Amino acid sequence: MAGLYRELFDTIFRESLDVVAIVDPASGNVIRINNAVRYSLGYGIEDLVGRNLSVLFPKESLPKIRNWLEETKNHGQYSQKKT
Repeated sequence: MAGLYRELFDTIFRESLDVVAIVDPASGNVIRINNAVRYSLGYGIEDLVGRNLSVLFPKESLPKIRNWLEETKNHGQYSQKKT
């Protein structure tokens, strides 16, 4: 049963129309990307996996990226919603 759920997750992740990247919050390095990253942004797997997430953003955005990573590391997720 676990294998079925893993296969389902992999399919949903890979085929999602939304750009999705799995990133190590400790290092900021990209672990995995889906097909939408390739189609929308023009990057291949070999272009991003193992590289820092910051390569996708302009330098002005680096403080925000650091905030995303820090919040994810501390809370297990990042949410743009502020309560």
